Amino acid sequence: MQVPRAARATFAAVTPVTIASWSLGGFYFSLMPSVVRAATGTTLPIVGGLVVATLTFSGAVAVVGLRKLAPEKMFILGIVTLAFGVLITLAGVQYQNVGVMLFGTVVGGTGFGTVFSGTLRSVLPYAQPGERAGLLSAYFVEGYLSFSLPALAAGFLAPIVGLTRTADLYGIGVILLAITSLAITLLRGRRS
Repeated sequence: MQVPRAARATFAAVTPVTIASWSLGGFYFSLMPSVVRAATGTTLPIVGGLVVATLTFSGAVAVVGLRKLAPEKMFILGIVTLAFGVLITLAGVQYQNVGVMLFGTVVGGTGFGTVFSGTLRSVLPYAQPGERAGLLSAYFVEGYLSFSLPALAAGFLAPIVGLTRTADLYGIGVILLAITSLAITLLRGRRS
């Protein structure tokens, strides 16, 4: 596991949104069905499952549909749609509306997929062929830690402050991390 010297600045710039997107996935896979149930009173397990499936499906469709975009444009689009999608989803939680949650999940899922693709396409060119395995290892260790640790923390926080409040705090954290990467990327673009 190693980030090559040439890739370090870009890797650092994408790290906040990498954490944000993988954390979002971890939250959806672990707590989102319970959030849907708590926010709306819907007891059908299929509804919570549909919200989770929507995140991954829209992410996959976005990766395939937008694969010809330049990596930086894909990355920026991903950050913006990820942040707006989380905001819309949180509005759905507050208004107790599954339809709004689903729409927010489609938007956020688009960001989820494009951030993943845009991040890898932005970082990998800085690694020589012999360095890519170490770089990918570093990326996936960061990703899987982001997928699990924040979701575990949210699971411990939920009984104390409630599921909807936990979702709000978690979503705000995801948005702030995404905006941090956007700011870093835009500042780096102006300098170069």
